[in-house]
Amino acid sequence: MLGVGVLSLALFCWVETKVREPILPMSLFKSPTFVAVAVSLCLGWMSFGMYQFYFPHLSVPPLPPYFPLSPCINLF
Repeated sequence: MLGVGVLSLALFCWVETKVREPILPMSLFKSPTFVAVAVSLCLGWMSFGMYQFYFPHLSVPPLPPYFPLSPCINLF
């Protein structure tokens, strides 16, 4: 699956360099500020995904029944 993602990204970049009006102009990547923001956003979403994947597997004790927000939390 990782290979398909990398291949899709490479194909997207190749097509974007060939069309007249690209969705994401490759000239944006010449700006160090844009690259830094793009990399930090990718790392942030990756960490969020890892948190969502590993959090249910942690042994988190249940909330006590007298916890004030337990009726609200039990809705989810």
